[in-house]
Amino acid sequence: MRIVYTAVLLSTAALAQDTTPARAGVVHYTEGEVTLNGLSAERKMGKIPIMAKGDTLATGEGRVEVLLAPGSFLRLGEESAMRLHNGEFGSIDIEMVKGSAVVETGESTKEYNIRFRMKDGLIAVRKTGIYRLEVEAGLLKVHGGEALVTFEGSAPIPVKAGRMLAFDGSRALVKFDPETGDPLFRWARRRASYISMANISASRSMYNSGYAIRSSTWFWNPYFGMYTFVPMNGVFLSPFGYRWYSPRSVMRIYERPMIYAGGWVGDQRGFSTSYNPSYGYNTVTSRSDAGYVSSAPSVSGPAAASSAPVAAPRGGDGGGGRAGGESAGGSRSQ
Repeated sequence: MRIVYTAVLLSTAALAQDTTPARAGVVHYTEGEVTLNGLSAERKMGKIPIMAKGDTLATGEGRVEVLLAPGSFLRLGEESAMRLHNGEFGSIDIEMVKGSAVVETGESTKEYNIRFRMKDGLIAVRKTGIYRLEVEAGLLKVHGGEALVTFEGSAPIPVKAGRMLAFDGSRALVKFDPETGDPLFRWARRRASYISMANISASRSMYNSGYAIRSSTWFWNPYFGMYTFVPMNGVFLSPFGYRWYSPRSVMRIYERPMIYAGGWVGDQRGFSTSYNPSYGYNTVTSRSDAGYVSSAPSVSGPAAASSAPVAAPRGGDGGGGRAGGESAGGSRSQ
């Protein structure tokens, strides 16, 4: 299979400027053959396609990553297709038409109300986690998190981590090993790692520029040529185990810890302080501010991106994870 990596042309501006997706359906990244309503979905001249209501996104020998709510992604495998029924935050509704997808959901999942249609079932994502949807096999696998599946004329079926549900007459709910994966799952993990890396310089740039956000959001990183997730505060641990830092918490990576040295001066004991020559983040020099001079590409389609961060209110669903930072939804530790 021949893989073609798409690129985006970045324009420059005197000041940093971001364009934040205001709805689900942004075609964020493509590899190989990907079409939107039968036409190529590659980014061109700094424009990123965004799906409208009723649009169908499909792959041949390729893969595609779609932004849902901030911190949440849908990644389609080869020979797969999805249809967007509603992309508005608070009522995201997607139909899996064929093939396979890995869905990664971040914080405030309940607030964004992410739902998937597959065969005759409706899947409501209840917690931060990783979900696998397989249309032809008729399976929902919950690698992490929890989903609630409703079939017409039956009571909702909760599907927790480590369980898979059959979308056939049996509607069997059985255990599986959530650590097992395949090429699509491993690709989704790699994509999650890239977005986590892009968060570091994006959050630092926001901190240095005094950029204030009222809620967790997407933010454009021109050096990586992608959007990254930025939590409002603290450190968010993604379902794949990668860290996303808020603008304030990211500074702990760059700050050099103090060294305290004690000694005697005559009959008096004194202390001296100095900076540790080892930087907190060993791939960044002390003079690097990771500042931005590039603007985000425009998001094409009927739903134009807003000029300020847009995200639904923070929720305390307790899913996913928090590591460090202030207490606000999810589990955190100092």
